[in-house]
Amino acid sequence: GLYPFDIETGRILIGWGSDAGQLGYAYGGGWRNFGPTPQIDTWHHIAFQCDGSKVSLYLNGTQYETIQSYVHRAIGGNITFGSRYSMDQNYFPGMLDEVRISTVVRSADWIWACWKNQGDNRSFITYEDIIQREPMGTIYIFW
Repeated sequence: GLYPFDIETGRILIGWGSDAGQLGYAYGGGWRNFGPTPQIDTWHHIAFQCDGSKVSLYLNGTQYETIQSYVHRAIGGNITFGSRYSMDQNYFPGMLDEVRISTVVRSADWIWACWKNQGDNRSFITYEDIIQREPMGTIYIFW
């Protein structure tokens, strides 16, 4: 398999299974598939969500295939991006950008908006030509 994400304690390992050829995760000592492997060598937005007793995977803003059962366990320890934590192998051959870990369960709409906010699309955000350049200015940031 190829693994973009691994948590050492409580073990959640997300990856492309090389034997099954499917996108899934390892949990509780076994591999669980969500569905067929998405197209390789193509940019994808992936969100993996644990919510009570179920696990969902979103691919490009849409829930991907089946929801899997999940028994809540505390997770922690070291986190590895781009390979398995426990082995010097199974490196993910692609690039990872803007990885987020959240302790809040996000809605399907929030996940869709995150996907649409990335990449080249005109249905969510537009980019216009610069009309006039200014030599100086002020940027205000509020939170």
